[in-house]
Parts: sequence; structure tokens; C-alpha cells
Amino acid sequence: MELMIEVTNKNAENLLRRISDRYEVFSPKHRTLAKYVLENYLGLAYVTISEFARKAGVSETTIVRFACLLGYTGFADFMAALREEIEKSKAASYALSEYVLERGKYEFPRDAMRAIFTLEISVMEETLAKTPADLFERAVDAIYSASNLVIIGCGANRCLSQAAYFAFGVLRPNVNIVEHFGLTAKNLFESIPKNAACLVFSTPRYDKETQLILECFEQRGKHKPFVVGVTDSLLSPIAPHADLVLQVPEKFVLFMDTNAAYMALIHALAFALHLKNPDYSRKRIEAYDAFVKEHNFFVRDYLDLIDF
Repeated sequence: MELMIEVTNKNAENLLRRISDRYEVFSPKHRTLAKYVLENYLGLAYVTISEFARKAGVSETTIVRFACLLGYTGFADFMAALREEIEKSKAASYALSEYVLERGKYEFPRDAMRAIFTLEISVMEETLAKTPADLFERAVDAIYSASNLVIIGCGANRCLSQAAYFAFGVLRPNVNIVEHFGLTAKNLFESIPKNAACLVFSTPRYDKETQLILECFEQRGKHKPFVVGVTDSLLSPIAPHADLVLQVPEKFVLFMDTNAAYMALIHALAFALHLKNPDYSRKRIEAYDAFVKEHNFFVRDYLDLIDF
């Protein structure tokens, strides 16, 4: 039997072709592993050997022997080569999606607002189309059932993490926010209980601090928080760390992220969380309202919050 593989990127051909060329001489277990790597290599960049073995359905020993058969000194050497090829493949296949402003359709600068609103609406529509109801429900369930919820958003994504932190902090207890890789994050890694969840925002060009934070959480092994990633693509570097990914397919005319869809998604998640237990949510909202009125937070503090 000949294993057919379509290599869509020449940069990835070296490693993948090595595996494909040796397929016929592999043992049955190594063939199983080879097939899994060829079909799933883009999602394997940062897995541990135990995760790799579990995902591929083989033993850790089989993976080490497989790496040696391919000419690598061991698992670490094999993974270094794999990550290098994945990064080359991603760099060649992924670029920021430009939104073309039709010159015949708009008269600038007069129509700048109409053009950008049209862009944001199109991203929101694509986000809705790329988010099946069952995937959204899984994200809501993870946020609802978590012992602690950690909101992560660094750099330019802090506007998103702050919005989510406010919304979920009103609706549920034990909500933390991490916006920098540092001592606060370290203390949280060490103290967060099991059955926690993370809601992580990462937009192009992907802040490196976000990656470091997720890697530290992964060191908790089986007590690692359930990660809901919110990013632009399944090729995002946070995707291998996430248990599920909600995609916001951004487009750009400037350096700025198209944030309307992210904010709408936060709003939708908060609304759905409220509906999981309306009576409890109402009590949380009433407690929040009483607190801000007591401390005179707002000019129009006589306004009552909407009760769905």
C-alpha cells in the first residue's frame, strides 16, 4: 500500500517527505504514527510526548524509536525539526487578510466611516458563520462550570481582556485577569485550583507573552485549565494550546484589529452565561448595581439595569 500525501508547501517537504518515503518499511505501529503525523502535523508543534502518544494512539517508546528511525537523536530533536517546518509552512501560507476598499464604491475621506463599518460588519458575519452552535455552547459550558476563570489578553488585546473581565466578573465568582507575563501570572499558575478555565484572546501578530502564559499553564499537566482560545485562525500559535477555538477572521486596512466581532462574541458569551442560571445571575447583577450606587461610580446611577 502506498501512502499518498499532498505536500502543499515545499518548505514542509523535507520532514514530511522523509516520513512518506519510509512509510513502506515502517512497522505497523510506526505506520500508524506516520499517518497521524502526516495528517495532523500543523497541530503538533507544542505537544508533550505523553500528549503526542495519546493523540496518535501509540506508546511514548514508539514515538522515540520513530524519531530515531528518521535520523533524529530523540524526541526533542524531532520536535525541534517539526516546529521549524511548521513555522515555515505557516509563514508561507498565512498572511494578514487585507480588506480592499473599492475606490469606485467610496469617496474618501467622506466615506471612511461607512467603509470601516462595512468591514466590521463583514467580519462579524463571518465570525457568526464560523461558530457552530455546539462549539459556542461548549465554550459557555466551560466558562460556567469552571472553578476559576482566567481571562488572558496581552498587548493590544488588553481591551478585550478588560471587557471580558468586567462582564464575567459581574456574572460569576473567582474571575482573574492576566495581561502580562510576570510575578502575578506566576502566582496564579501555582495557586489556581483544578477544574479552572482560561479565556484567551490573541490577534495577529500574536503577542509572545500570551504564548509564555499558556505554556506555563500547560506545565500543570492533568490539572491544566480548560482553554477557550479566541483568535483569527486555526493556524494561530495559541490553537495548539486551546481545547477549543472560536475564530474571528480578521481583515485589515490599517494596523488596528477589527475588534467589533470580538466584543460581540464577549457580549454573546456573557448573555449565554446569564441564561445558564438567570436567578443567580440576577442576584449577581443586583449586588454589582448596589455596590456601584453605594460608591457613586456613575453620574446617572439612578438608572436600573436591564432585566432580561
